[in-house]
Amino acid sequence: MSLTPNSFLLSLSTSTMLTGLWCGRAIAHTIDALGETSETLFRGDRLPILDLPDRTRPHPPNVPDSQSRP
Repeated sequence: MSLTPNSFLLSLSTSTMLTGLWCGRAIAHTIDALGETSETLFRGDRLPILDLPDRTRPHPPNVPDSQSRP
């Protein structure tokens, strides 16, 4: 008679354990998918190319220097 409560508790714990493992696997899959999506987003393939000024060019000679004024 003592086997019935033990087997009932074992069946409850087994279903709970399987549900927990299934949920953990689903969460891990979701986090992995989010990581791949963010990696693709921030890779830069779809970002616009910015036209930045070239800082190696010297200033034109006809622009007066603001510090040379008296």
